[in-house]
Amino acid sequence: MDALDLMLARRSVRSFTAQDVALEDAQKLIDAAFAGATENILLEATALGLGSVWCGMREDTTEVVGCEKACCEVLGVPLGKWRVLALIGIGHPGEKKKPRTQRQVSKISYERFGKRSR
Repeated sequence: MDALDLMLARRSVRSFTAQDVALEDAQKLIDAAFAGATENILLEATALGLGSVWCGMREDTTEVVGCEKACCEVLGVPLGKWRVLALIGIGHPGEKKKPRTQRQVSKISYERFGKRSR
């Protein structure tokens, strides 16, 4: 399913079976929640006039290596028990940058409510 189909299909569910959620699916949900929370922190920093940067740490989904391992060691995070997904740098900006966008106007679709074109 693409993103629009997922948004249209999503419904609140109030009754569940006893079947466990697969560990891989749970990890994807945790990663998505983390990404959303991180983006909200970056937006709030901007609203406060602060600069911010999101530094991703996860190089491997199955083991702690590289930058993530170094961060765990520096921060005293127990290896194998916790993961460092990102570091967020926040402070007063030492430079002014113009706002920019990566959007491509040619890829924006302007549709009327209820009239979905594909």
